[in-house]
Amino acid sequence: MLIKFKDPDPRAGTTVRMDSSRGQHFIDTGAADAVSEQPQAQVPEPVLQETTVPEVAKEVADAVSEQPTGKKARQGKAKA
Repeated sequence: MLIKFKDPDPRAGTTVRMDSSRGQHFIDTGAADAVSEQPQAQVPEPVLQETTVPEVAKEVADAVSEQPTGKKARQGKAKA
């Protein structure tokens, strides 16, 4: 079990691994808090920079949007 000692204990701020009964004793007396043993996932910071679309991508997007739309193929029921 992982515990982190709190003030006024001289070990305050220290995180230690110990057997569960002894760790629970420190938690029960208020000298420490339990700490999760699962690794913390690193969350990437959000990107705050605006990006611009390159001119080539704009030209391709314009060319695609100017193409005429074709008729949709109808799917009829098969005759038995």
